[in-house]
Amino acid sequence: METEQINHFFERLADRLKIPCEVILTGASAGRLMGHIRPSVDIDFEIRAKSKRDQPRLQAVLDGVIRKLCSELGVAANYSGDISRWGEVSYLDYRKTARPYRQFGALDVKLIHPAYWTIGKMTRYLEQDIRDMAAILKEHRIDPVPLISLWAKALRQSNLSLSLSQFKEHVEDFLKRHARAVWGEQCRSEELIRRFQRALGR
Repeated sequence: METEQINHFFERLADRLKIPCEVILTGASAGRLMGHIRPSVDIDFEIRAKSKRDQPRLQAVLDGVIRKLCSELGVAANYSGDISRWGEVSYLDYRKTARPYRQFGALDVKLIHPAYWTIGKMTRYLEQDIRDMAAILKEHRIDPVPLISLWAKALRQSNLSLSLSQFKEHVEDFLKRHARAVWGEQCRSEELIRRFQRALGR
């Protein structure tokens, strides 16, 4: 999905919804708007009414509005009132760090911060996710040291599950195989992995 299609979706959604809401984009659509060249295949986002008084009304109409809009535009959308529930690994304070994107009528659309965006990608860790992460981390010049601390914190603050050990393996694999491509030839993968393990308390 191209940037223009994503913008058009939210323009039309704002026209129909008329409820002041905060939207946080994530997934491939957020990656697209962050500057990554791969078009997204759907739109993944969190949406919440800005006023608690409007939340029941939003919940009552949102599903029908989005289903009809997706059908009319020929697009796919995945949405939730809390995207942190989409995976077992905590998204931490992703709402506080989300970056402004655009205002569409009553919709205040933001992008999840690139570092927090990698939590979902690292959890799934398909080859396309790896390529997406490498591109976004490099383009946005995300420092590996605070990023590693963020990944470790996400693990420490998550409920115990099999996903946590898989996430740890994914991080270590990414650092081993892709750190130099993202952060330069001077980057020492082994040191980054040790730093990650120390941050986990090991």
